[in-house]
Amino acid sequence: PTIERKEYTIEKPELSVLIDNSQSISYFNKETEITNVVTLFDESSALKEKFDVVFYQFGEEVLSKDSLTFLDNQTNIFKAIDNITNLQKDRQTPIAIITDGNQTQGNSFEYLKINLAPLFFYC
Repeated sequence: PTIERKEYTIEKPELSVLIDNSQSISYFNKETEITNVVTLFDESSALKEKFDVVFYQFGEEVLSKDSLTFLDNQTNIFKAIDNITNLQKDRQTPIAIITDGNQTQGNSFEYLKINLAPLFFYC
């Protein structure tokens, strides 16, 4: 007789939080509001219990969140969502977007075809 051993692991889905790091945030004096919303996501034990929360910042490019400077010259929301959905293409993961909604570059994000609708948090 042979003995088979199977191991199962439970992985939390990733919640990608995209943070607008463009100049329009500072132009409209929204730095504090954006930072407060990011802190809410970062400190939420309920979210961390259900998701592996990963932060990204975007303007012209999408980067892992470092320090928010709100100095990027352009905002490409379409590219940010598209990059994350391509990164997570084998998994259906929710996306939260923290932005002022001012897109200055790229295609309109309204026409992006993705499996899950992103959650938007406008400040």
